[in-house]
Amino acid sequence: MAKAISEIKAEIQELELLQKRELLGLLVADLEESEGGELDEIWLKEAQLRFQELKDGSVTGVPASQVFAKLERRLG
Repeated sequence: MAKAISEIKAEIQELELLQKRELLGLLVADLEESEGGELDEIWLKEAQLRFQELKDGSVTGVPASQVFAKLERRLG
């Protein structure tokens, strides 16, 4: 029986930072192996949606410098 997402999330929160990074790499690699380019289609639709949101003003972009500064603070 598969674990509930909440159980998996709790286990992930107990991992060390390097373990989390390794897990992330494994998950990304697994997703990239999806059949028939399904993942590419999903990402394309997401990118188109986000671009449209920026164009119509329903969301506001965040400068990359702010994003990277925030990441640096979180990851050290």
